[in-house]
Amino acid sequence: MNYKITPSMEDYLEAIFSLGESNETIHVKDIADKLHVRMASVTEALQNLAKHDLVIYTPYKNVVLTKKGVTVGRQVYEKHLLLVLFLEKTLEIPHDIAELDACKMEHILSAETLDSIIRLMKRN
Repeated sequence: MNYKITPSMEDYLEAIFSLGESNETIHVKDIADKLHVRMASVTEALQNLAKHDLVIYTPYKNVVLTKKGVTVGRQVYEKHLLLVLFLEKTLEIPHDIAELDACKMEHILSAETLDSIIRLMKRN
């Protein structure tokens, strides 16, 4: 990749990926509802993601992740799930707080820190 994926782009890719786990079709409204943002914000984000070949977006049609989009979306989604599990099980943080903190942490933690969290969780 010769471009930087921003935390906002990651959030959209994660949302689309997770919606795709339970839905055959994903619409702008689904993404807006999941992220608690306006549909106009979703449209703008999808246009940006499409420019980076991460989604296939056509107005009034289903949103589809490209191969690259699936890869990035899955990585962010799995990182989020790992962090929630770590916060809940290892640090005994309540689920609602763990969800919020994981959303913030998933964008800033280094690969080394994530690897250390994984090793710690495997020992417990």
